[in-house]
Amino acid sequence: MATESGVRRVVWPLVIALMIGTAVFVPIRIIYKQNQTVETKPGNVVISNFAFAPETLTVPAGTKVTFKNADGTVHTATASDQSFDSGKLDQGQSYSATIKKSVDYFCDIHQYMTASIKVSG
Repeated sequence: MATESGVRRVVWPLVIALMIGTAVFVPIRIIYKQNQTVETKPGNVVISNFAFAPETLTVPAGTKVTFKNADGTVHTATASDQSFDSGKLDQGQSYSATIKKSVDYFCDIHQYMTASIKVSG
């Protein structure tokens, strides 16, 4: 039968090892995610690292723009003038909108994420 002090001698080193492992792994994972780059095709917007890429997209009027969520969390692409709203996009999901005029947009969940589409011509 294990004594209470014997259990403590086994549990505390395990707890400390888990804390150290987390303290090392989490910052490495954050740095890795922040340094990822995502290729975008002309007319497309990729959501990655809690940002829209490109931050400013220039397209001719009537262009179909596709927003793809490549991030590990849910995001939206919501026009400030309400001309489009993707709704919630899970990782890997896409949404397309036909752009007729210049517009700023944001993520309705993370409102610090902002970008714009400029219509040329």
